[in-house]
Amino acid sequence: MATSNTLRFLQNQALASPTPTDLLLPVFGGEVIAAFEEYNQFLPLVNYKQMTSGKDMKFPAVWKIGSEYHEAGTELLGMDVDTKEYTISLDDRPLVSHFEVDDIDVSLAHYDIRGELAMECGREMARQMDRKVAALLVNAAATAADAGSNNFPIGGDNYTTYDNSADFTATFDTEQDAANLIEAISDIARAMDEKDIPSADRACVVRVGLYYALRKLGLPYYNAGVVYPAGGAVFGNNQYGSAGPAIQDGQGYSRPIDVMGVPVFASNHLPTTTVTTGPAKYQVANADKVGGVMFHKSAIGVCQLAGITTESYRDVRRQSDFFVAKMFMGGGALRPYAAYRIGKN
Repeated sequence: MATSNTLRFLQNQALASPTPTDLLLPVFGGEVIAAFEEYNQFLPLVNYKQMTSGKDMKFPAVWKIGSEYHEAGTELLGMDVDTKEYTISLDDRPLVSHFEVDDIDVSLAHYDIRGELAMECGREMARQMDRKVAALLVNAAATAADAGSNNFPIGGDNYTTYDNSADFTATFDTEQDAANLIEAISDIARAMDEKDIPSADRACVVRVGLYYALRKLGLPYYNAGVVYPAGGAVFGNNQYGSAGPAIQDGQGYSRPIDVMGVPVFASNHLPTTTVTTGPAKYQVANADKVGGVMFHKSAIGVCQLAGITTESYRDVRRQSDFFVAKMFMGGGALRPYAAYRIGKN
């Protein structure tokens, strides 16, 4: 039987070695893998205000008033109380993220690239907000004293009392680090209590690796044939004998673990390398030694003008669309004695 001459019309004869499938059209599902949206932890945990106009926002602060026994016949003249005012100013200029797309490129694409890029700009603004708030908290904790002649407490911690620097590792992700974190949180909670910082609205945010080390603390594990904790798997304790947190707490990256009544969150936005660019208040020294920060909501103030906004512009001359996402924010320490850094010396 003779072999028929089947026309292989999908061959690309322009190629040196054509194959029967050269001209098959690729199937594009129209799916776009966008960047994952990191969970923004810090902003809901601090004193955040939105502004409708102006450059500065005032935050009054009042310290304790005294009391006295009233003697018969004496006149009450009023007692002194320390008062002062903090000013939080917006940054000099807004932060922007932007892109431009050509009409022809958009029409040839198999997906709505403008929508995806616009969402990515918004996510970038959210990431930058979290990073700036984290930097403000870390720097507030480094404030050693309060300005002026008043009885407000001195600043938080400068890697001296609550660092456990001899024990924390450089990676902040071991069982040893998790045990040290619990000790640090306990010490800081006590220091806060001694400064009469309210127990409500406290929080601790740590590196992701340290969060998951805390999550695992107390679970038995094997290392070179040895079972830890030593002497058997004692549920709820680690190999150093320290009690671990409740294992059922912290069911994922965004949910806190309760330690000494303080919710512990994870964040990718803590500074981990020294920051030397941008406004001075967002620059952080020795950031590689920061494992986390514990604070009360009143430690810093953050103000923002009109939130995160987006704009688009149709450029007929260039046959393109231009998109901008922007935010105009500022921040600073309000009560630096209510913020503490956890890390290495």
